[in-house]
Amino acid sequence: MTEGVATQLLHSETSKELWEGAQILNFHSFRKGSMKMEEYLIKMKSLADSLKLAGSLISNTDLITQTLAGLDFDYNAIVVQLSDKNDLTWIDM
Repeated sequence: MTEGVATQLLHSETSKELWEGAQILNFHSFRKGSMKMEEYLIKMKSLADSLKLAGSLISNTDLITQTLAGLDFDYNAIVVQLSDKNDLTWIDM
């Protein structure tokens, strides 16, 4: 765990809060990198589902926003196009 992550999790009072905080940080910082797109989308959905099961309020909009944010520059045209849609759903991805 890096010092920055440890600092953000410092105020967790229970192991559950610590776990949720670490998962939320992972969700918000996860990137596609060299993964295949299908693998990346499955991983993002899995991270969001795990957070929901733990009681975190992760909306469909949060999932879509974070998924698009995790794409690199090669996908910029697609990100812009999808970001312009008002009623984008996970299925549209």
